[in-house]
Amino acid sequence: MGVDPVWVLMALLSALLWAAASLVDKLAVNWEFRTLEILPATYTAGFIVVAWRQPSLSELWQAEHIISGTVLAVFSLLNAVALLMALRCGKVGMVSIVAGSHCVITAATAQILFSEQLQVGQWCAILGAFLGLILVFGANEKQMDNNDCPPRKNPYRWFWLALLAAIGSSGETIALKYATNLSAGAQHSLIWEYFFASLACHALVAFYVVRLRFSSSLFGVMDGLLTGLGMLTFGVALSLGPASLVATVATAAVMFRALGGICFFGDRAEPRQWLGFAILATSFVLVQL
Repeated sequence: MGVDPVWVLMALLSALLWAAASLVDKLAVNWEFRTLEILPATYTAGFIVVAWRQPSLSELWQAEHIISGTVLAVFSLLNAVALLMALRCGKVGMVSIVAGSHCVITAATAQILFSEQLQVGQWCAILGAFLGLILVFGANEKQMDNNDCPPRKNPYRWFWLALLAAIGSSGETIALKYATNLSAGAQHSLIWEYFFASLACHALVAFYVVRLRFSSSLFGVMDGLLTGLGMLTFGVALSLGPASLVATVATAAVMFRALGGICFFGDRAEPRQWLGFAILATSFVLVQL
């Protein structure tokens, strides 16, 4: 099956941008900034990025773009909030395994909703990518729990939260694929996504009377710029390729995050994690065949 190399490059670029955003988040966590301090600036900066050079204001106000943008915002917030709550209550490695299952969830859902017919080898590559995720972020006893989470009766709360994050990520991908089928493409829906998500985050800050600091907002702005650019390139990839394969290639963000942790934060990779890197890279090649 022929593959347009442009969507592959766009998917990999989006993965690289998302990985860079995650490194910014890691810095913010090290500085002990609260999530609710960072998210308003994150979504505001993302809104500015996706709204830049808006081609047509008249099409922006069409009902289908507003509705699809609202759906995207719901899934985006579900992904962000659930993942952060999961990381607060579970091991980083185990949470990443469950949250990384979005590539399999997306592939299965896309086949049902979009009738995307994948070959056996491509399904094997998708499952291989999931195996790579498990090896890269496999149960690593050196990765400590976050002690900020109070003890709870349900020790597996982190698992269900991470699964919600995976569902949120898959839902966002599927909704964005639907948006690419609209007349103006995905950009109009992305604008509404970031606009509504930004409003929701600012409303939460006002409700909880959270003090916004300039330093925390800087981290949010950097995160938003990188994530917004990642969403734009991801939208381009979805407009050119099938959602199931685009989402799988975009899981390269997992590998980029791990390598970034090794290079910038001194994280140590075990032999099975290097094997996971190799399986991920191989899967990204096989999924294009």
